[in-house]
Amino acid sequence: MKIRYLWLCLFLSCSAPKITKEDVALQQSWVDYLVESENMHVHFWKTFKDWDLNRLIEMAYLQNFDLQIAKKQVETARFERLIKKSELYPQLDFQGAVSQSRVSPSDPFIPLLTAFNNKVNFFQFGFDAIWQLDFWGKIQDATRAKLYEMKALNYAKNMTQVIVFADLASAYLELRYTQQEKHILCHLIDVVKKITELQKLRFCAGFENELNFLEAQILTTTFEEKLYQVEKEERLLIYQIATLTSKNPNTLLWLLEPKSLPKNLHILPLSFPSTLLKKRPDILEKELLIQAALNNLSAAKKELFPSFSIPLSYGRESDLFPSLYSAKSTFWSYGINLLAPLFHGGKIKANIKANNQRYLQAVLEYKKTIQDATREVEDHLITFTKEKEKLFSVEKALLFQQKKFALYQDRFDTGLENGLNTFTAMQKTYETQIQKLQIEKAITQEVIALYKAFGGGWEVPPTQLAP
Repeated sequence: MKIRYLWLCLFLSCSAPKITKEDVALQQSWVDYLVESENMHVHFWKTFKDWDLNRLIEMAYLQNFDLQIAKKQVETARFERLIKKSELYPQLDFQGAVSQSRVSPSDPFIPLLTAFNNKVNFFQFGFDAIWQLDFWGKIQDATRAKLYEMKALNYAKNMTQVIVFADLASAYLELRYTQQEKHILCHLIDVVKKITELQKLRFCAGFENELNFLEAQILTTTFEEKLYQVEKEERLLIYQIATLTSKNPNTLLWLLEPKSLPKNLHILPLSFPSTLLKKRPDILEKELLIQAALNNLSAAKKELFPSFSIPLSYGRESDLFPSLYSAKSTFWSYGINLLAPLFHGGKIKANIKANNQRYLQAVLEYKKTIQDATREVEDHLITFTKEKEKLFSVEKALLFQQKKFALYQDRFDTGLENGLNTFTAMQKTYETQIQKLQIEKAITQEVIALYKAFGGGWEVPPTQLAP
């Protein structure tokens, strides 16, 4: 019976499912974008060549709360692994005791000597040790599971870093585009005010009707209202950047200073490494969680095995304190303990099934992460391509609209055109400029989103990169 039981335990321990590493399936529609290259994703924000953005990235790396929490989670997992690993080694404790008790002199079993002194002293000190023998490797499996979980949390931290850097770059560039829109509005308001003054003079001279003069004032008010809205968005973006960098917003007011847009905003390098998606942190995290679940499943099955431990005690005890130094007061014991599960109400079997379900769940989450990552890259590449095509058309329309407005303005200055048509051409030009700016911003956001989808920006700390 014992032999059959042992063979059953061995069979169950060896029947754990084997992990097969899933290959990342790259979509054919964007596989042509992937050309072997090195370090294109390591510092994607560097491609924009903006010193302020680099400075903000370093702030976020050092102070962002989400990143700090993720780092602490990794440290916690490291100590949890050490706790589990310590079970592989003998546990040694020191114990000592000093006591005094009074016994009844009427007790017939009390010696005569004790009857005259019914107080009994007891002194003891010694060492207790126990070694849980990992005969079947259960503790080693649990320790390896903790190691994989710690590494998985480290990759989760890296993915958090990717998200924080991408969100920060996105907010910063959106701020610069908003300031560009503000610059356009301020310029148009100045132009409208000059035309309005001229319109007023012509109205007073009787060359213009009141309707055109009122239209000029309405247009000025409209542009000023839009300017207030843009300034509000500018402030909100600074607060968003302050949140991502964990800084006081008042310390980031230097971002209000207008600055030209960074370079290389609309360039998508055709040099992403073909293995880049496989290095995405959340995919690597899910791989490690599969390994952790598999080791936990193996450890759960080995609960069916009998466990062995070696206890050891050594010390000295006496009723007189000076006698503790005598070898005659020495006591010791050792042996071997055996504990085999017989009946636990189905607990062990249920634990095995639960860990098996966790393993299957980890595999499904790994496959889903690959699927989601592939879809993200596909979506952003399609959007990037279509927005580039749209930008080309809007740029041509803006060129024609500017020529039209310049022609109307020249005719208005010479008195050949009324102010209403000039203001209409100006408003159309502004709308086209803003449309072009919005498309450029969308393209820039897609470039950042692509780096984010590839999981770039985590392999080298920002503080270790050359400016």
